[in-house]
Amino acid sequence: MDISTPAGRLVSALKQQLRLKGLHYRDVASRLKISERTVKRYFSGKGLTLEVLQQLADVVELDMLSLVILAQQQNVELPEMTRQQQAALRRSGLALAIYYFLNFGMTPAQIAREFDLQGQIDAVLQKLESFGLIHRFSPNGVKLLAGRSFGDRSPDHLTEHKIASTRRFLTEMDLENPNCQWLYQAVRLSHASALRLEQIMKRFVLDAAAMTRSEIDLPPDETQWYRLFVGAEPLTRKKLLRGT
Repeated sequence: MDISTPAGRLVSALKQQLRLKGLHYRDVASRLKISERTVKRYFSGKGLTLEVLQQLADVVELDMLSLVILAQQQNVELPEMTRQQQAALRRSGLALAIYYFLNFGMTPAQIAREFDLQGQIDAVLQKLESFGLIHRFSPNGVKLLAGRSFGDRSPDHLTEHKIASTRRFLTEMDLENPNCQWLYQAVRLSHASALRLEQIMKRFVLDAAAMTRSEIDLPPDETQWYRLFVGAEPLTRKKLLRGT
């Protein structure tokens, strides 16, 4: 469904809550005593009524007001976090990681299951709420209050943290590991081609992130995390002659 429409945002919020509860369409069908095909029709936007929306909200233990609040969060451009919030996150590595995954589209339940954090997730969410980064409005509801593009290079606290993490990654990377995928190439480019290269790199990272989001419902035992680094740096001819 089109997330730009009110109905689309409601359905998107319901799907998110299904993921949070670990439920599938067959579970919804069983609870509502209808066919799985009918459930799929509802989630494609067909046959949706206020009564049906309430029934679907009941399945994920939400009232209509909470569902509407979640729906309003869908596709909303969040204000950038303040430098104070960035500094607070940088001091707490676990809070930063969980905030990152929340921005990525994972639910608290998914994060807890993925990283075995069932005993810690609640305390970290409370910390994020104290930073003014999220609002917890129900046992199953988390609303993001501030956002950030983790792929940009703005001179701030989180970029400093990311540079340090990237340097550590490049130092630790085992280039002889057959499971480690890497390529290295020196290329000669015009200014226009260098700009195109930058666009290709950004597109590649966005496509990889899109693949992650498309499989976000898969259980941990069916997936593998990868550290991904894409980079290019201008090179002098003198340095190139020392060895490509």
